[in-house]
Parts: sequence; structure tokens; C-alpha cells
Amino acid sequence: MELLGRSSRLTAEGATMRIIFIVMIASVLSILAFKYADQGLGGGEIMASPAELSAQN
Repeated sequence: MELLGRSSRLTAEGATMRIIFIVMIASVLSILAFKYADQGLGGGEIMASPAELSAQN
């Protein structure tokens, strides 16, 4: 009887971990999808070029 209780508890813990893992993967994918839709994955310039910097001075 005790073995059956342990195995059902492990199954419940495994299901909970699986759900948490799926939610984490879905959240990362949704963040990447929004970044891709906004073209925030490197579409813009991060730094000014040396010519732009010298033109400001």
C-alpha cells in the first residue's frame, strides 16, 4: 500500500514539473515572438559609428 502512495506522489510531482517546464518554454517563445514582431532582435544600431560621433563634435 505504501509503495502505491509513493508512486502516485511521484507521478503528481512529475506532472507538476512537466507543466512548469511547458509554461517556461511557452513564455520564452512568446517573448521571442514579440521581439521578432517588433524587430527588436538586432534590427537597429546599438552604437553610433565613428563618423557620426565626429560629426556631432
